[in-house]
Amino acid sequence: MDDNSHLRRIIIKIQARLSDDDRKYLHFFFGDDIPRRIR
Repeated sequence: MDDNSHLRRIIIKIQARLSDDDRKYLHFFFGDDIPRRIR
């Protein structure tokens, strides 16, 4: 299994449970640490 696709699936599952404000905070928190194509 590709590590990038595994990480992407985890992020998608987390985002599905967050409010809009929490989702914005999460994107701010990750910043440039996670490449945009994975987010």
